[in-house]
Amino acid sequence: MGIGILIYTTAAVLFYAYLLATARPETKTE
Repeated sequence: MGIGILIYTTAAVLFYAYLLATARPETKTE
């Protein structure tokens, strides 16, 4: 059960980061 929560949390964080990067591309330090 722990591994499932870890995967779900990781996916949520990555998706949230993707939304931030897409909504505000000017904040990308690249």
